[in-house]
Order: sequence, then structure tokens, then C-alpha cells
Amino acid sequence: MPKPSEKGLAASLLVAAFFLWAPAGAQTYPSKPIRIVVPFPPGSGPDLLARTVAQRLPDALSQSVLVENRAGAGGIVASEFVAKAAPDGYTLLMGTIGTHALNVALYTKLPYNAQKDFAPISQLALLPHVVLLHPSVPAKTVKEFVAFARARPGQLNYASAGTGSGMHLATELMKSMAKLDLVHVPYKGPAESMAAVLGGEAALTIPAIPATLPLIKAGRVRALAVTSAQRSPMLADTPTMAESGFAGFDFSNWSGLFAPAGVSPQIVSKLAQEVVRVVNAPEVTKSLIQQGAIVIGNTPEQFASSISADLARWTKVVKDANLRAN
Repeated sequence: MPKPSEKGLAASLLVAAFFLWAPAGAQTYPSKPIRIVVPFPPGSGPDLLARTVAQRLPDALSQSVLVENRAGAGGIVASEFVAKAAPDGYTLLMGTIGTHALNVALYTKLPYNAQKDFAPISQLALLPHVVLLHPSVPAKTVKEFVAFARARPGQLNYASAGTGSGMHLATELMKSMAKLDLVHVPYKGPAESMAAVLGGEAALTIPAIPATLPLIKAGRVRALAVTSAQRSPMLADTPTMAESGFAGFDFSNWSGLFAPAGVSPQIVSKLAQEVVRVVNAPEVTKSLIQQGAIVIGNTPEQFASSISADLARWTKVVKDANLRAN
């Protein structure tokens, strides 16, 4: 039998080394600190969730987990940064419905591809919104508000946290499904849009639930419906939009963990297993519910499917409303 040439033997050893190294790299992961990049400022919903995960993951991974805030351009800055990071599992993104669905629908050009440039790990939690009215509007249900608004086309304002925000698109979805003519008034953020309704400058707004609870309880605003597919534990007596006659209405500002595309499937699987364990821990679940969130903790495959559905839904909403951010 002929002996292999030195070049042939070297090539064979390189191939063998590659296949031995690839799984070994995943098995020894992590060997240094992990960074979770958050697209929004400290104190935001995604930031609080990232810090909750970062605080508990080291117990399972035996490595520290750091949170880095890279706010700007509605999440585009952080998303581009992580999309271009090394696919080694050490730089992760706490993405949201904004970074991976709303921005894609709104912008004709992004510096990242939301589906091709990322490996979904797990959708961790949903943050439902609530349809709120100024008390002067004589409507106690969504059905009553629709009738009231249809009788006054173009006369009622609604407030949002800015063009392209979740509050904006959630209301555009409501307008489209109910065939309403409401006037959009964008503000600088959720607090300003809430103040507009409290001051009577706008009739309606659809903010995230937590900050609104004291105002609802004090009777300063009226809650008509929550925007998620299921009721919120924080507003258990408030129906969903679907229960209010809008089947299929579903808007929640979700947050989930992503790695750059090309990361080892073993690393994705390991991270998914551990972050799902974190959010399902009783004390974490209780804390997230108190923040108004609904715990999800799904698989990478389920997360990818959910993103595809969101993209289809919000692309249609943006097209129907003739919206563009650039």
C-alpha cells in the first residue's frame, strides 16, 4: 500500500483537527466574559431584562455577563454593532420588536438584515400595551370608542412616542382594523405622549402598561383594552383587543436574545437552555410580572417563527398607513 505524501498527510490532519476543534470550542464555551448589548438607555424595559439575565447567568456559565447600553436610532446602532461582531457567542443583543420587525418594516434600508445577520436564541418576555382614553371621551369600551370616533372623522388626536414607535404602529393597526380616521401627534417619548392625553391634547394613546397603572387607578385615564393576545396579570379585568371584537389584534413590545449569525448551534442551544431557565425561575417570573411583562422563554426555532410572523404583520400595517422612516 503506498504511503501518503507529506502534503496529503498534512491536509488530512488539518481536516481532522477542524472537526475535532469545532465541537470542542462549543463544549468549552464560555471561557471569558459575555457581553449583552442593549439598544436602549439604562432603565428601559430591555435594559432591566438584560440586567436580570446578566445577574443570574453566571451561576450556570461560570463566567461574568456584562450589560452594555448602545442607544441610538431606534435600536439600529446596537443592532448593527452586534450583527458585525464575531460569531463566537461573546457578544449578544437584547433585541426587540423594534429592532427586528418595526425598523425592518419602516426603513427602506438598514445597515443589518434582521433575519440573515442574527441567530435567534430565545424570546424572553412580552410587554403588552393598553388602549387609554382621556376621561372626557364618553366611551367605556373599544366598541363605543369606535362608534364615537367614526362619527367624528379627523377630529380626534392620538398621541405616540414618535413616528415609527410601537405606540404609533399599535394605534395604526387599530385604525386600520376599525377603519378610523384619527390624527397622529408624535411626541418625544412615552411620558410626553401620556402627558398629552392627561392634558386633553389627545383623546387616545397606547403606552406600555406599568407606568399607567397609578393613572388608571386614580381615574385620570380610562383603560379600554390591552393589546396582547392574552390578558395582562396587572390589568386582569381589562379585556384584550381580540375580546373587544378585533380578532387577531396582537401587539406586545417583546425582548429577546440574539447572537450574530454564524455562531455555533451548540452555543445557541446552551444559551437558550440557560436563559429560559433564568426567566422561568419563580422569583424572576414574579419580578417580570410586577414590571408588566409576560414571560415567554421559547426555543430558537419558535423565536424565529415569531419574528417572521411579526415582519409580515407590521410590513402590512406600515404599507397600509403609507409610513416610511427614511
